[in-house]
Amino acid sequence: MLGADHEADFQIIQRIYSHFVNHVRIRYIETTPETAEAIKYVPNTLLFTYSSFWNGVGAR
Repeated sequence: MLGADHEADFQIIQRIYSHFVNHVRIRYIETTPETAEAIKYVPNTLLFTYSSFWNGVGAR
């Protein structure tokens, strides 16, 4: 997930990641910085929830 406000910023990011995207076929989505940050919180929240759940199970 890549977030930037301007098309010029996305072009710079594309040049930086072009080696990885073309070599390994990694896909990325271009969004605004706010959307990229919100999407980043979802997997972190799920990981925290799983960890908390299994810690609770193990403590019993």
